[in-house]
Amino acid sequence: MVRRQGRLWRPGGLTMATTLTPEPAQHARYSPSALTRIAACPGSLALIEKLPPELRSSPDTPASIQGTRRHLLLAEEFQGLLGNRVPAYDTYPLGDQQAVNQILPYLKQHAALARPPMGFDGEFTWSEQQVEIGRWLGVGLQEGEFWGTADLILCTRDTLEIADAKFGQRLIDPDCLQLKAYALGAGALLVDPQTGEFWQPLRTVRNLKLTILQPTAPQVVRSVVKPLDALSEIREELGAIVRATQAPDAPLNPGDHCHFCPAATSCPARLAAAEQATTTMFEVLKMPTAAPSPAAPADSASPLLSQVESLTQVDPVSLDVDQLARVLDLAPIVRQLFKDLEARATKLLKDGGDLPGWKLVEGRRGREWTLTEEAALVRALGACGLSAKEIWKKELESPAALDKVVQAKGNKAKLTKFAELWAWKAGSPVLAPAADPRPGLRDAEAMFPEPEPQQPEPQQPEPQQPEPQQLDFNDLL
Repeated sequence: MVRRQGRLWRPGGLTMATTLTPEPAQHARYSPSALTRIAACPGSLALIEKLPPELRSSPDTPASIQGTRRHLLLAEEFQGLLGNRVPAYDTYPLGDQQAVNQILPYLKQHAALARPPMGFDGEFTWSEQQVEIGRWLGVGLQEGEFWGTADLILCTRDTLEIADAKFGQRLIDPDCLQLKAYALGAGALLVDPQTGEFWQPLRTVRNLKLTILQPTAPQVVRSVVKPLDALSEIREELGAIVRATQAPDAPLNPGDHCHFCPAATSCPARLAAAEQATTTMFEVLKMPTAAPSPAAPADSASPLLSQVESLTQVDPVSLDVDQLARVLDLAPIVRQLFKDLEARATKLLKDGGDLPGWKLVEGRRGREWTLTEEAALVRALGACGLSAKEIWKKELESPAALDKVVQAKGNKAKLTKFAELWAWKAGSPVLAPAADPRPGLRDAEAMFPEPEPQQPEPQQPEPQQPEPQQLDFNDLL
């Protein structure tokens, strides 16, 4: 398979050209989705490359498989908007269709999909488009070392837009390194490689727009707009990131970005940070630092293990507030390390390896029906003496679930009416560091406000009862 010929951007007057090249057979060495981690920890790239090939990429998870499936559906929907094909809905779960349907209103009204856009029949819209990035940075990378696949590239008369779909819960900033990298590669599509000039219909393009499409976020569409000249700044920013990884002493910097790093459980800097955290805990708790076990091998992480063993003897009730706060500051470093180590051990055993003193066991069992056809199952349950009322459970769906259904119908008037039927409820209090951007709940009154006292309703005067009539017995005679 070959990639379509690209139309290349010319940063700083540097003429660029390309030819048809084989589609990369493996992940890019510099992946746009990993740029945040690479920028924060330049040494991680060399550390990952020391791992066996099968460990250099993160294993598939249910969430990643679902995301891949939804991206495929979005690409089919986009082609359907261009009149190229009809999506095969029956091959996608309802949840995937509902998620993608929340993105479609933005695309349906997009100027780049007007017929015909800028006088051309869809020539300036791309979906799932591979873009070369590293070759244009001037840092010695070969084509194929730094490339990515942009979800959507939408070009109107004045704006080049890079739109990326995200289906996870974590909010993504549209001004992120991943979209900037796609933008640099997409900028190459604006220039005629034969003349080095912008394609005639695109000479009016002046803006660069980076957009995140995230159905799981309160605001599905979030964008940031820059002048097109920002591509030069992006080129310099990405070049600096690559040069930092090329340094012989590229640093290893542990942090939140370690969560997605394949080398997280073998990183010496991360292990050292965890050991330092436990040492600091001992200082805070005024405990003697644990000595390595005499039976432990000399090259093992015995100081860390010995310290963690001793920490299990601490009585949390005995800590003062300063000690408690400091220990909580350090706890995430150790907690995440051991969580990742547990995941690594599980994978090792699943793959048939041995781990002294450990084994995999069956977790908590659940029940499932043996009949997969629903109608047959209902008949069989009826034969067991169960009524329809006993078999089926009816309950009102949540506002979030029905919101997706209403949005999928695309009726703005009904969506507005539906929005009047629900409101945000306060979340349960969650412990978070002071640097967390969410506002703090300062005291019990703020978390659990007392209900306002109700004013007693004014008492209405009791209606006057008519005086009972005195009966004259003579009238009854």
